[in-house]
Amino acid sequence: MKINDELILKKIILESLNNEEKLLSFSFSKNKKSAYVTLVRANFEYITFRISDHRAFSRYYSNPTFVFNRYDYTSFEKELIKFMGKAQWYKFEYNDFYLLYVVKFAHKYHVTFLIDNIYNVFNNEDFGIVFYQEKIFNKKKKDLRIVPEKMMKYLRKLYATGLINSRSLDEQVIDVYITEQGMRMLDATLALHLERFMSDYREIDWTVIDMPCTEKSL
Repeated sequence: MKINDELILKKIILESLNNEEKLLSFSFSKNKKSAYVTLVRANFEYITFRISDHRAFSRYYSNPTFVFNRYDYTSFEKELIKFMGKAQWYKFEYNDFYLLYVVKFAHKYHVTFLIDNIYNVFNNEDFGIVFYQEKIFNKKKKDLRIVPEKMMKYLRKLYATGLINSRSLDEQVIDVYITEQGMRMLDATLALHLERFMSDYREIDWTVIDMPCTEKSL
């Protein structure tokens, strides 16, 4: 996408919003062929979507992709208005904030969040996405375990809405990282959640990471 495309798309998005809705982020993929958008409204409910000339590579990203055509912005505008009229907004909870920061800081404690791709179950989208946490103690010792069930639910939500994503390290190892959209959500909700997170952060066992004791179920 060119600079003019970005400006026109942003203008269309802004004109589709009501007074309670706000454009939080508009970021590009590395090749500039896809744009990722986050909208927020009161109480930090949010929706995300994608604008691209190709479909999403994984069905685990559950939000819509709008087809990009610089010669037909009107179609995008119509589709966006239709989408906004029936979109499901997600509540950005403290537990989402907590997990995004855990993913962000994990490498400082030699922890990596991974996605199971044994027998290509992730690439082939055969089953629900499964997350692991790997703790490296030294060159000869590391611990790999499936994340707790409640954490799995929140990680799946964050992945489906594009606040975290994954990249392949090799054929069987796929690691998880926080996206630009996720970073913007963290910054936007600092005043709401930072003090509580600072308290919970001191209690995290980075060997076996779990959700905070006061979490609410999805």
